Amino acid sequence: MYNNDAYTAPAFVYTADSIHKMQETQKLKSRSNYVGIMILISTFVFITLSYAAAYFYGITYGTEFFHPSVFSTEAYDSILLNVLTGFCNIAAIGICGAVFIRNLRTDDPNNLPFERISVKKLIALCIIGFSVCNLSNYMTGLFMDTAYSFGIDLNIDTLTFDSNSAAEIIVYILSVAVVPAFSEELLFRGAILSALRKHGDGIAVFVSSLFFGVFHGNFIQFPFAFIVGLVLSTSVVYTNSLLPAILIHFINNSFSVICDVVYTNTESWNLNEEIVNLSIYAFVIITAIIALISLIKFSRKDKNFLRLKPYEGILDKKDVKRTILTSPALIIAFMLLLTESVFNHISV
Repeated sequence: MYNNDAYTAPAFVYTADSIHKMQETQKLKSRSNYVGIMILISTFVFITLSYAAAYFYGITYGTEFFHPSVFSTEAYDSILLNVLTGFCNIAAIGICGAVFIRNLRTDDPNNLPFERISVKKLIALCIIGFSVCNLSNYMTGLFMDTAYSFGIDLNIDTLTFDSNSAAEIIVYILSVAVVPAFSEELLFRGAILSALRKHGDGIAVFVSSLFFGVFHGNFIQFPFAFIVGLVLSTSVVYTNSLLPAILIHFINNSFSVICDVVYTNTESWNLNEEIVNLSIYAFVIITAIIALISLIKFSRKDKNFLRLKPYEGILDKKDVKRTILTSPALIIAFMLLLTESVFNHISV
């Protein structure tokens, strides 16, 4: 007689470990998608506000929406443009970052970290970070030159603020140096980095830096911003504080603003361009030497310096990375930002 029971497949038995792994995988998927949604919302708000700001500026001065003449006529107002730029940065990046941080679990020790740091260590980290930023800026120049040698011109028309008066310079510094240092750190290091650190500092640093790079919307700044993101993220995980990242970000942007203002006003301020160049090069070289000395001292005295804490959970490390990097929301966010970068170059 035919017995069906003899061919019945054995039922899968769920153990406590397998159930725990399933729960952790689901939490990881949820957290990764949440990070992607953070970026999508911030990008949407930023693009929307940027268009609205450009439209407002055009209405104010009676110029055509997004027409180049907006920035080349006598109606040009650097103060208003900087105020609008700063507003978009605060509203779309800073406020969104703060909201996302608030929505993260409050019992997470990495949520908005601000542990105390000695002044000496903070200064050394700022000098090291600033020097690495300068080096990455130099590498960006090489990258552009190399691309151009292959017939690829990555240059895009960017708006240079013609700041002459004290008020224009102050607003310029606030818009380009102060505001991004706080708002961008809240989103990329305070929210995105913190959200993923539970699953390993390495993957958290990489993802936050990758999106920090592509968020800038062009292929010129991407390699530079990616390296800067690595520096800023590493400083956060090393000190468990956002303060070094905020200060390094501020110093780096301030240096760019100061150089821009000085070169713009070299003639009107009766400055010798060669002396200005030598002064800037000397400052960069001196800080690089101090940074190198600081790096050597840190590496000798602190065994945890530049060491990222690995993932120590129940899941396989490769599965953790695969789950994060194949998150649908993260992939969509990356493709959207990549498309924006392509569009920005094509539309030039």
